[in-house]
Amino acid sequence: MPDESSNFGERQTASPARPSDADLLAAVRLQNLQALEILYDRYAGIIVAVCLRIVRDNATAEQIVETVFLDMWKDSQRFAGSLVNRLVSHARMIAIQRRGTTLSVGSAMTNAPRSDRDGNSAETSDMRWQRARMQRALAQVPDDARQIVEMIFLDAWDVVEVARQLKLTPDSVRQRFAIGMGALCDALRTAPPAANPFDPARLPLVSLDRVRVLIVDDEPDARRALTRALQTAGALVTTAGGVAEAMALLPQTNPDLLLSDLAMPDEDGFDLIRKVRRAGRTVRDLPAVAVTAFANRQTRRDALLAGFQTHVAKPVDPHELAEVVASLTGRTGLSA
Repeated sequence: MPDESSNFGERQTASPARPSDADLLAAVRLQNLQALEILYDRYAGIIVAVCLRIVRDNATAEQIVETVFLDMWKDSQRFAGSLVNRLVSHARMIAIQRRGTTLSVGSAMTNAPRSDRDGNSAETSDMRWQRARMQRALAQVPDDARQIVEMIFLDAWDVVEVARQLKLTPDSVRQRFAIGMGALCDALRTAPPAANPFDPARLPLVSLDRVRVLIVDDEPDARRALTRALQTAGALVTTAGGVAEAMALLPQTNPDLLLSDLAMPDEDGFDLIRKVRRAGRTVRDLPAVAVTAFANRQTRRDALLAGFQTHVAKPVDPHELAEVVASLTGRTGLSA
């Protein structure tokens, strides 16, 4: 192992700061396996959730994740830039190929439903709502970035292919893509939930059977809503109204995942996750999801730096919440 790799490991031990994606990718370029494992822990759950929407098979989704990170290990240079966007785009391309479906440019806007054996439309009301939600979100992406987002993120085009098609430089495409993805994610997180969000038919095809979740929120109504969403998917839920109660419940319940509101009186969600991590519960031991009504970029960044793995925005969509919990706890298998 090169000296640079071992030095990276020493820096990680000496500094409590969360390493940046760029630093980790540079270490992977030096064949540092520890850096690759950190990136895997950071993004594997997101990639699985994306792939499941395409292939709808847990084993295939897991194989795609392994392929993505193996490709990173072999050629880390291709993932330079906005790493999460590159990872997701690469995973989507592989997933689409595995599914055997070729998507055309702009298909996310038309999104024609597949037909069943009798030729009837297979589109459900939830599919129509999701399509309309994506259309509304795309409308909020700047004009000079919208087509690039559709081509790269939704249709899995390569940056070079997009640059050639639109007669732009690859760097210009990457810059516009980063801006567009930020706007798209913000729009999707603030989109209103579907009508009747607790309809069991809307729940994702993932099983949270016996996944232990500790929910922390000072609002009783919020605790009940989150509890109902997760219990419907099979999770075992314990709730706490504040940080002190949550810390007392941790050794008793030994949850698989922590779900905490950020804005709480006295001690907030940031205080909680810092106490949890200082108590020795690592990301592997206890992944954590932040819940917040203030889903701006700075809040999301602060949540990640504090020790959360991801966040969901209020009002919470049960469909999205169950997928997030499933991906972080390794329970992304399809339910019967």
